[in-house]
Amino acid sequence: MKITGVVLSIVAISLLLFCGAVSYASTAEPITREHWAYRAIDNWAQRGLIADYPVGPFSGPAKLTRFEAASLTLRAIEGMGREYERQGVEIAQLANPSFATEKPPTEAEAKTEAQAKEKAEAAAATVERGAGISPADFALLEKMVAEFRTELAEMGTKVDKLETLLASTRQRLEVVESNLRQHQISGYIQFRFTDDKAKANNTFFIRRARLSVGGPISPKVSYKIQLQLEKDSGSQVAIRDAYIDMVTGKESRLRAGQAVLPIGYELTEPDPDRLDPERSFMMDRLFPDQRDIGVQWRWQKKAATPALDLAVVNGNGINTTDENDRKDVIAAINAPLPFGSATLAIYHGRSGVGDDATAKDRLLAGIDIGKKNTELRGEYIRGKDRGEDVMGWYARLSQRMTKSGTPFIKYDTFDENLDQSNDFFQRWTLGWVEQLDKNARLTLAWENRHIGPRFLKSDLDSYRGNLTMLQLQVKF
Repeated sequence: MKITGVVLSIVAISLLLFCGAVSYASTAEPITREHWAYRAIDNWAQRGLIADYPVGPFSGPAKLTRFEAASLTLRAIEGMGREYERQGVEIAQLANPSFATEKPPTEAEAKTEAQAKEKAEAAAATVERGAGISPADFALLEKMVAEFRTELAEMGTKVDKLETLLASTRQRLEVVESNLRQHQISGYIQFRFTDDKAKANNTFFIRRARLSVGGPISPKVSYKIQLQLEKDSGSQVAIRDAYIDMVTGKESRLRAGQAVLPIGYELTEPDPDRLDPERSFMMDRLFPDQRDIGVQWRWQKKAATPALDLAVVNGNGINTTDENDRKDVIAAINAPLPFGSATLAIYHGRSGVGDDATAKDRLLAGIDIGKKNTELRGEYIRGKDRGEDVMGWYARLSQRMTKSGTPFIKYDTFDENLDQSNDFFQRWTLGWVEQLDKNARLTLAWENRHIGPRFLKSDLDSYRGNLTMLQLQVKF
């Protein structure tokens, strides 16, 4: 009986060990490219949401161990936490095993956690979201944590607290997205003081004040109307944007009305988001309103892939109908690169009627490279304007130096007639941008301008000499 008991015990232990081995073998199965978790990691990598991993297709091995997948899950949680401002710090900390030990936190760690909590509570009432992050992303993170729960626990992660926080963040983001689907009022004000050598006196003035309203009309249709008070328009209120967006497919949309021309970086970048206080001279000359009336169609398969824009417009700017029966046509493409992006656009049009009609053609090429804190951007234009061959370009380098401060240097030039000498515009701009908070920005800039003696006389007086400028901008 004793022998039988020993034998049974050995058999039972063997079965338990065998079952444990089978269980371990099943949990040790590699994650292949066909696995849903691998596809999720690749998607996040292409969108730049995996912390400390280059933006682009996931270049890891064809098969991941479960611990490798768990580690990448933590990096994805940290990356999204950084983007999602309200709870980002706390999420990032939980994703870092060094913060997940059970020992009492140090004074520095406790202070950081308190700051994270204070930040989350202070911003809880605001409507904002991370860059392109949806509730589906956080739901998928929850699924990943559940899948790799054992591995994450062995890595020292507080899985229970992480699951609770991810679920809370997803729920909050769902509320945010619901709010974003409602009609929104937004805008900004730019208040300036300038000392311009081309003017008789230095002065205070409102450079721009814009008020926008927009929102959904149906699940596939939305609208936007934007009014602007601008010094350059004689301090008159004018309609800047008035358009309707219609979803035409999973990967495309149609915009009809008065809207920004889909060309390059400077033209499409909103004024309050641009580091330099003004666009380059060539953009102001060749696209004075930045907008036109017509239809625009955009196609993009998914985020972080090339986007194609096609447009047919009147060609006369804002609040103006066409003076002839020939419409202006635009074709543009913006392609992401491992280190930034590149853009190429063609504008083909005509100004005037009859014998006075002249070609209005432009070819634009641009590149934007750099990491989060360092950026180099440049654009080049060659074409026809006012019956002459024209050429212009600019380059801007910026480097974030402090938590809130970014200096930049920019050079822009424009030649209004390549067949004539001494008819150019050149400008150096040096500036410092101080982000006072999320919605307030202070900009100090100095311009050194040089104009050729044969430059168009009507523009000469407005740009003679240097300029010093201080601008306070507030968004709402």
